[in-house]
Amino acid sequence: MDAALNEQSVTTEQEDFLDYLHASIAETLRVPESEILIKLNKHKYHDAGAPDVTNGDLTEVFNIMRELNLAGVSNPSLGRGHNGGLSLREALQQTVRELATRCDPGAYHYVELGPEPIKTALILEGLADLAAPPASYLGIDINPASRPVMREAVARYVPAGSLRQVVDDYERLERLPLPWDRKPALVTMLGFQEGNEPPSDMTDWYRRLLRPGDMLLCEMQLVPQSDWSPIYCFYNDDLMRRFSRKTLTAKFGDVKSEYGVTVVAMPPGYPAKGIVVMTTERIVDGGPFNGKIVVTNYCTKYPADEFRTLREANGAFEVLCQTVTGDGSIAFQLARRR
Repeated sequence: MDAALNEQSVTTEQEDFLDYLHASIAETLRVPESEILIKLNKHKYHDAGAPDVTNGDLTEVFNIMRELNLAGVSNPSLGRGHNGGLSLREALQQTVRELATRCDPGAYHYVELGPEPIKTALILEGLADLAAPPASYLGIDINPASRPVMREAVARYVPAGSLRQVVDDYERLERLPLPWDRKPALVTMLGFQEGNEPPSDMTDWYRRLLRPGDMLLCEMQLVPQSDWSPIYCFYNDDLMRRFSRKTLTAKFGDVKSEYGVTVVAMPPGYPAKGIVVMTTERIVDGGPFNGKIVVTNYCTKYPADEFRTLREANGAFEVLCQTVTGDGSIAFQLARRR
């Protein structure tokens, strides 16, 4: 891992995971490891020198993610597959109906890790329509740019004065900053964010933050059984290309580059088998970084059964339901902390 990109301390798990990705992509692309620069995913979402301050780069990153989610739920055919089945929006709506049967009205806290307004508003609107609204909303985000947008998206669905927002890296928290009122929490992480971290780290953070009886709703891009085209279509979308380019220019300025997508196997030794998809920018401007390949994003993906295995592997969680789109490419998984 390039020292210039290692802007803050990382866990041992993250260090090992990045070292594996560094070596794997170099081997796959047949270039020396010295030509590969890899960046912790979370560095894209905040300014380490001013973590509470919003700037143009952070706002653009947040807006790109918002546009991706809006495009996903607005497309009535996305996720259906060739033989029909649930679209992305329908899979989310089915999950909300399941949630409503398990959430007592006004008797739970809604907690969002890495807030995003589009799917969150759909969930909260659905829960309100099904008479199962939360008692409060807590958003925890490393990116301060999310605050005004999330306030506008969420405020109408929770009681006045019950909306809280915390700018922090959730992996640093020892517990969720919730009232000691014995109400359970529904904790969500949407938009494939779980795939942005090594799976063992995510499992440890979830186990530490959630209390017995709390529920966890996560969205994951899956590895379909046969047709991987949804993965490649996603990473070739103009918004993902823009996201990758923004990550590059925020660090290196307006250099010329070529976009790429590389897939490698998950490292051995993890409880679930899967793949890691990496987006890259090869700098081609003739300057001091010419020829360097910058990994702008990496994200783990699992087959549907392996995603369930991953959640239950350490015994801390029980999967209650897992709703998958018709093409097998996206899952919404609801689990309970034991």
